[in-house]
Amino acid sequence: MTTNDHQRELAERFKRDTANHTMTVLHDDGLYRHLRFTKPDSSMYWFEIVTWPGSLAIRGDVDGNLVFSRLPDMFQFFRSDHGINPGYWAEKTADHGKSLKEYSEAVFLQHVTDLLAEFAEEDPALAQTVKAEITDAVARGEAGFEEEARELARFWEDKGVFSDTWEWDLTDWKWSYLWCCHAIVAGIAQYDTARNRPSWIRRVLNRLTQVRVSRPAKVVTVELDGVSA
Repeated sequence: MTTNDHQRELAERFKRDTANHTMTVLHDDGLYRHLRFTKPDSSMYWFEIVTWPGSLAIRGDVDGNLVFSRLPDMFQFFRSDHGINPGYWAEKTADHGKSLKEYSEAVFLQHVTDLLAEFAEEDPALAQTVKAEITDAVARGEAGFEEEARELARFWEDKGVFSDTWEWDLTDWKWSYLWCCHAIVAGIAQYDTARNRPSWIRRVLNRLTQVRVSRPAKVVTVELDGVSA
């Protein structure tokens, strides 16, 4: 599975996980927003999006609890008709995305495949042998951890097949981070849709912006056709 395959798979999973979610507006006052997305009578895959000037936070059932900082209106930053942009968005977190990646066996195999395709121009027979042996090792569970994968790579580096294997980046985005990226885009899209719905929804949302902090919060639940990205 390539990185693109991984991201497409997560996009489809997000759609399934949130197919019956509804949006509840807990607060809506300019750049201060608090939205909750849940499946009625279920706590599975719920998530919340909270914004304040310059920041957006997402938390929920999927491990994430992320905070992004970039523009005064973070909805403007994340609005997208072209899917997610995990690399660029990760740079807007506190550690610039370092905690959002993990070792990926699929990435390791992709490295091996790409480099052996080049090596095959020099020695096609050896390239085929190496690919078969590494593929078998992976199937036996001998590359489930990063250090194991690097040991395999170093073994063949010592035999002149690979070079500088210590520089290989064998990580990919955590599935939970990609899920949250889709949740942000989908949540903002549903919020925008609700803002453009018939006048009764707009009137309710507009009233929310007039509620003072000292008064009890008003809650509006908007029935939607899922929050798929």
